[in-house]
Amino acid sequence: MQDFDNVAAPENSDIASADHEFDQEMDEMLQPIHLGSESEAEVLLRRIEELEAENADAKDQVLRAMAEGQNVRRRMQQEMEMSRKFATEHLVREIIPVLDNFERTVTSINAGATLESIAMGVKMVEKQLLAALANQQVERVASIGNPFDPEIHEAIGTVEAEGTESGTVVEELESGYRLHGRTLRAARVRVAK
Repeated sequence: MQDFDNVAAPENSDIASADHEFDQEMDEMLQPIHLGSESEAEVLLRRIEELEAENADAKDQVLRAMAEGQNVRRRMQQEMEMSRKFATEHLVREIIPVLDNFERTVTSINAGATLESIAMGVKMVEKQLLAALANQQVERVASIGNPFDPEIHEAIGTVEAEGTESGTVVEELESGYRLHGRTLRAARVRVAK
């Protein structure tokens, strides 16, 4: 009788071949037991003990595999939660220096800075903020002079505009922004009639 632990795995994971080998092994196991010096009952009891031991080992392996699968799922879930929790970390790192410069501008206003230096400081902060957004693949939607596009524009109204083709954006009330081609906020615009 062939021991199951010594059965070789089929080459190239050939399922048909594995099924055939399994059928042959089952046929061998079901052959009548040839008695030697042992009684039929002793042979059967020994075989039952062997099968029970194999069954216990198989159950143990299944339980270990299930536990490992649960551990992997739990670790993946924890990693996903951490990724969500810190998803904006890069953006925040880009914006903190902008906030620092904005605070410097406010401090200079409180210290009595001139209107020109305040305006220059605000423009620099705006430029730095736009650069931080650009580093995160955020881009401003082009509006004025372009045809109205409902995917990226929100029409607030229409206006008479001589020399401008109907449906062309003539005024932008709020800028629109896109992230990797997806509209985050549509530009609020007025369109020529």
